[in-house]
Amino acid sequence: MNVFFWKKVSNRKLNKILDAHQVWFSSRQKEGTRANLSEANLREAKLEGKDLRRADLSNSKLNRASLNMADLREADLIGADLSLAELQDADMREVNLSQADLSNADLHGLMLAGANFTNANLRSANLSGCQLEQADFTGADLQGANLDNVHVPAAVFRNVRGLSNAQRQQLTR
Repeated sequence: MNVFFWKKVSNRKLNKILDAHQVWFSSRQKEGTRANLSEANLREAKLEGKDLRRADLSNSKLNRASLNMADLREADLIGADLSLAELQDADMREVNLSQADLSNADLHGLMLAGANFTNANLRSANLSGCQLEQADFTGADLQGANLDNVHVPAAVFRNVRGLSNAQRQQLTR
């Protein structure tokens, strides 16, 4: 287990980073700067509707953060703590959540196609109704996760932990 001393980020600094990221993304990486919030303490941060495409949020503390309607496509959330985060209507296609803590997270109905959940903690997470095409759950912990009505064509569930026999059958149909 890695130990991090999360960097505190003031609201003012966070807004500057996000503004520069928006310029970077909209200029096709010619101006501005990619958001680097790696190891940042963003606990309970209000990031509703923010454009965080391709942002580096690896090993960040985002537990209880509000990311409703945020655009997180292709974001790097390796090792991030998203436990109890609010993610309603967030776009998380092709996001890297390898080794992330998503325990008790409500991911209901999200677009998670191509997401990487390798070795992620999804204990008691709500994944019901999610679009999980080509998502990779290799080694993930899904104990107690709600997987009702998930769409899983070509998703990978190798060496996952915590699935009931009924869930395994549902995912391999």
